[in-house]
Amino acid sequence: WSPDGTHLASASRDRSARVFDLKTGKLEQSYFGHAAPVFTVAFNADGKEVITGGRDKKIHLWAAAKDAKKRSEITGFTNDVLRLLVADGQIFSCSADQSARQHNEKAELVRNYGGHTDWVYSVALHPASQRLASGSYGGTVRVWSTADGKLLHSFTAAPGWTETAAKPK
Repeated sequence: WSPDGTHLASASRDRSARVFDLKTGKLEQSYFGHAAPVFTVAFNADGKEVITGGRDKKIHLWAAAKDAKKRSEITGFTNDVLRLLVADGQIFSCSADQSARQHNEKAELVRNYGGHTDWVYSVALHPASQRLASGSYGGTVRVWSTADGKLLHSFTAAPGWTETAAKPK
């Protein structure tokens, strides 16, 4: 959703991201800058930019306006970028490279949140307490301070889960 609730952005396995006007359903913009499937999409705080990430191990920041011009990209991931969250002027992401990251809207790395031992599939932010939660495929949740990057809590969200038990018979 755009911040004003008038547009919706989508990510696609055809390597595209699109912006739609929700009132009319009209496709307003298509972006084809990724070299592989796009898994995640978000608008920046003012809705003028779309942020996408995917299998090409990059995050792209591009204009939501008519030209869909790429402003910048964020690299340094060693595996798929799976989710994005934009809040408080920051871009939070998680990746199959077992980490979550925090970048500012200038695309500069603020912090890398490591320590997971499996793909990190989710990130959630509680701005008032400056806490970021990251969740991994292995069932662990790690809660971080975004003020200083310290790990505050770590726990298993799926007690008893094992990879062997999860395999179909």
